[in-house]
Amino acid sequence: MFRYFAEFSLSHWSALEMFNSITLRSLLALLTAFIVALFFLPRLIRFLTARRALEDMRKDSVLIERRHADKKGTATMGGIGIALALLLGAFFFGDWREPLIWGGLVIFTGNALVGLADDLVKLKKWRAGGLNKKEKTAGLLLVAFLTAAIVATSADANTTKLLLPWTAPAAMGDLGGYYWLWFVLVLYACANAVNLTDGLDGLAAGCALSSVLAFAVFAYVAGNAVLSGYFTVPNIEGCGEMCVVLAGLVGALLGFLWFNAKPAQIFMGDTGALAIGGLLGYAALVSKQEIALLVAGGIFVLETLATVAQIVGYRGWGKRLFLCAPLHHHLELRGWQENHIVIRFWMLNALFAAAALGTLKMH
Repeated sequence: MFRYFAEFSLSHWSALEMFNSITLRSLLALLTAFIVALFFLPRLIRFLTARRALEDMRKDSVLIERRHADKKGTATMGGIGIALALLLGAFFFGDWREPLIWGGLVIFTGNALVGLADDLVKLKKWRAGGLNKKEKTAGLLLVAFLTAAIVATSADANTTKLLLPWTAPAAMGDLGGYYWLWFVLVLYACANAVNLTDGLDGLAAGCALSSVLAFAVFAYVAGNAVLSGYFTVPNIEGCGEMCVVLAGLVGALLGFLWFNAKPAQIFMGDTGALAIGGLLGYAALVSKQEIALLVAGGIFVLETLATVAQIVGYRGWGKRLFLCAPLHHHLELRGWQENHIVIRFWMLNALFAAAALGTLKMH
């Protein structure tokens, strides 16, 4: 919005030209989202607590339930606050003429609504466990296909190509019509990966911070003709504006962590986890860095692989490979303290994100 105002007012006050800078608008979006989160979340906590929108901490493992008994009664659906903070930051400082921003808005808001429905079903006790797997999957896939349709209408020559980041020079594999199935799969998988990781105070939000920051850099490089040429990655028109949206998410996550760090006053719920994962996957897709996402979101990948291995091992051979899945619960049952798991996973994911950024100079 500020960019429109700046362009409209340039003839009267040239100082407003600075709002054409993606870097400045990204910083302002981050700061705005952070302030909104700090202001709104305490009020959201009071509102949710008064209406008994509280976590009951039901887990697959009785031992995990006992370890987390003190968390019972904590407000949930904090993703509402994350969404509001991000959307306000992006609204004021994003350039909404860019179609790629609209795709990001759809995947983020749509996944948040699917998560909100799941959280509400749990809280209202309409059904134990919330939405069933088919309902949740259908909702996430519907949002993913809608997002793919928006991106397809603004496609450029690079859209159906897949960047292979560890090749020199950078190779592009064209998936053709199968690309859109790949697009939907990445959005769906990333949303679920973040949701699986959201099990300890501050874990998902803190890990997401480093991953989102990495993709803000990827988006900035892809949207800049000079930098994309220097790093020999595809130049994607309008991708730089995703940096503003991702910066807004960084600010929202920082504000959320203020209240979600141990001992948490509020949990993000599926409302936040599915939305964050969807937007992270979308940022990887539009910047053509889907393969690098496997590195930048290393903790999310490990948590997902551990869960899949647990399911396959139990259904295939009747054996549990871990004491409990996801991985952070396994480590809890091995005797690790919650804050040790969270901080170490934050550090590991930050290293993974830095390693992913290193692929920019491996072409």
